[in-house]
Amino acid sequence: MIGTQRKSKRRGATPITEQQTRRNPQASRAASPARSKKERNTLSTNSNSLNQLIRYHRLALSSCIKRLISTPMASFLTLLVLAIALALPAGMQVVLNNAKHLTGELGDSAQISLFLKMHTPEAHAKRVAKTLAERPDIKNVDYISPDQALAEFEHLSGIRLGLATLDENPLPAVLVVYPEASASSVEMMQALLSQLESRPEVDMAQLDLEWVQRLYALVDLAGQAAAVLSLFLVVAVILIVGNTIRLMSQNHLEEIRVSKLVGATDAFVRRPFLYTGALLGLGGALLACGFVLGTSLWLQTPLERLTLLYQSDFSAVTLSAADIFILCFTGLILGVIGARLAVGKFIRQFSL
Repeated sequence: MIGTQRKSKRRGATPITEQQTRRNPQASRAASPARSKKERNTLSTNSNSLNQLIRYHRLALSSCIKRLISTPMASFLTLLVLAIALALPAGMQVVLNNAKHLTGELGDSAQISLFLKMHTPEAHAKRVAKTLAERPDIKNVDYISPDQALAEFEHLSGIRLGLATLDENPLPAVLVVYPEASASSVEMMQALLSQLESRPEVDMAQLDLEWVQRLYALVDLAGQAAAVLSLFLVVAVILIVGNTIRLMSQNHLEEIRVSKLVGATDAFVRRPFLYTGALLGLGGALLACGFVLGTSLWLQTPLERLTLLYQSDFSAVTLSAADIFILCFTGLILGVIGARLAVGKFIRQFSL
């Protein structure tokens, strides 16, 4: 009985203690200093690790800048070679964009000539022209009478005396159909040509688009050639940066050896060279943007004179802000890849 009472007293002590704890919050606060101290130590450790990582990256960046500045001529020549290698595909892309823009405008100016049957009444021909102009895929229809066609032929050929001896006008009436811009693709214009050619009053239909198709084919061929050449130039950029980093690592061989002896990790040794590759790639890309923009500005005035001679409102396009960002990002990534490959191989050889 005594043991049972003692056990019951012990069991009953817990609710009393919890009640006292609820009534007195200071009792719960007294148990938290150890936990809060541990949390503060964890936060302090994380903050110190982050500060140390930032300090390492700042040290690597300043080290690679000093290495580039210590050899100004070699650094400038490397940037120049990288700029030329990156400017070539960027310039070709600008040329292709202008060619596609030009072919789009030429495709919009394509037309379908409908040669009506001989002796088609003029009133009927005009009604057909009005009916075709109401189609959603046709922008406009011009009616050329036989007399107008004969006068234009005389003006272009210069043969007037011979035509005056003819008993009657041998030329038929013509309807010149201008498709809408939304229907100016080759496939849609071919389908429209088939529909118009099947009309009973049409003797022959001609689509003046063969030269535009040839131009489209040339632009596509140039685009594929530019893609292949860009691939070779990308490999060239990686090799140029890799060779530069390899020579730089050999020049700092003793520094790397000492760093490894005092316990430096591979990441610590690799970091300055990665920053060097990134700066070389980014600098070469910025210089390439300057080359392309300068060339576009230099050719703008002669191109405007040429377009005025052809009475065209064509305006050349150059690198946009998105293109500049993509080119700079590509140069940076290629620089990092080249540096990573070169210094990784060097570190593995050094470790052996």
